[in-house]
Amino acid sequence: MTAEPIDIRRKRLIHRSLYTGMKETDLLLGGFARACVTGFDSRQLDLYEALLQEPDPAIFAWAIGREATDASRQAITREIRGFENIVYQEGVKVVHLDPQMIELLDRYPTSLGFLNRSGLLAARTKPVILALDGVEPSPENVIANRYPVWLEMGLIYKPDRLTDGARAFLAFVGSPAGAQILRHHGIVAAAAAH
Repeated sequence: MTAEPIDIRRKRLIHRSLYTGMKETDLLLGGFARACVTGFDSRQLDLYEALLQEPDPAIFAWAIGREATDASRQAITREIRGFENIVYQEGVKVVHLDPQMIELLDRYPTSLGFLNRSGLLAARTKPVILALDGVEPSPENVIANRYPVWLEMGLIYKPDRLTDGARAFLAFVGSPAGAQILRHHGIVAAAAAH
C-alpha cells in the first residue's frame, strides 16, 4: 500500500477538523487546523489524527480556553486569522493565569490549551509543542522573524526605589549569563527580537 502524500494528508485532516459532526468541535478544531496543520510534520500529523479519533464531546471537554484579555490569546489572535472568532461553549475550562493553565494541563494530560514557552517548562506533563507553518516556537525563530506569535513583556521598576538586591538582580538579568537563562526559557531581549 502506498503512503498518503503529506500534503494530501494535511488537506484531509483540515477537512475532517471542519466537519467533525459536532458544531462546537468544528469551531474549536477548524480554525486551529486551518492555521496550523499545513505546517505539521508527519509526527505532529500522527498526534493530531489520533486526537481526531476521539469522540467529539471528549475533544470539546478537553479544551482549555484563555480569557480574551489574556496576553497569550491576544498574541495568537494577532497572527492567526479566525482565532478571535473562537467562542468557548459550556464545558470548556477558561483560565487567565499561567499557573491555572499549567495545573489543568497537568491534571488533564490529553487536554488542549496554549501557554507561553516559559510556562510550558513549568508543567510536569511533557507538552507537545506545535509548529506554526512548520516553524517551531524557539527563541532563534522569534529573533529571525520566522515564528510570528510572540508576547511583548517588560520589567517595570522605579530606579529611585531599588534595593541593593534589586539592583544586583537587574545587573544579572542584563549580563550574558542572565540573558542565557532567559533565552533558555524562551525570553529574548527586544533589541534581539526586532
